[in-house]
Amino acid sequence: MNKIVYLDCPTGISGDMCLGALVHLGVPLDYLSACLNQLGIAAEYTLRTESVHHNGQQATKFHVDLGSPSHLHSPSRHLPTIQQLIQAANLPVRVTTWSLAIFQRLAEAEAAVHGISIKHVHFHEV
Repeated sequence: MNKIVYLDCPTGISGDMCLGALVHLGVPLDYLSACLNQLGIAAEYTLRTESVHHNGQQATKFHVDLGSPSHLHSPSRHLPTIQQLIQAANLPVRVTTWSLAIFQRLAEAEAAVHGISIKHVHFHEV
């Protein structure tokens, strides 16, 4: 069974908020982990959730814990490396296509903001 979710986010939504909402609606955390493990970077992070109450509403808080405590920073990757990870992950064609397009747009925006070429853009938290 397929389900469609519409998000009305006039002021935007962060990645952890979006994933927390999806898990809260029933997407299994194990499913998300299994999909992300196809990127070949499973040793770099752990996913977890917790139930929280904020302003009288219940929600699912989504956490991405990076590496071990000895790693103070997540790896910094340039666009070609991210593109290679996505292309090698054996994800559905639509996921691959959209992911590549999203990272291309992010790289273009970062390059414009920092006044550098796309080849010099690096993503600190990806």
